[in-house]
Amino acid sequence: DTNKIIVAGHSMGGTGVIGAMQRYPEIFSAGIASSGAWSPNEIDQISSPLFIYHGTHDTAVPVQYSVDMKAAAKAQDKPIIVSFLKGGGHGIGDAVYNNLKVWDKILNITK
Repeated sequence: DTNKIIVAGHSMGGTGVIGAMQRYPEIFSAGIASSGAWSPNEIDQISSPLFIYHGTHDTAVPVQYSVDMKAAAKAQDKPIIVSFLKGGGHGIGDAVYNNLKVWDKILNITK
């Protein structure tokens, strides 16, 4: 269904997800970004649900990026849901993308 395009990515791919949803909000019906980094000042165009996941012990991409995104999303009333994986490092991709609950959330929103 070309009206229900989901974008997903980890690390630099997670950053790309947020950027794509910011730059092309009309294309994506939802997104999943894990361990990415993006400026919370650049989310004004995001209009579809975006799920962000970040490990609390990520040493490659500081978790503060996602902490700031969560605060900015709330302040700007954006459909961005940020979740933290307690004790998780940068390699949380498998824990996120192999989790059927994550996909259930996305598929239920995009139906």
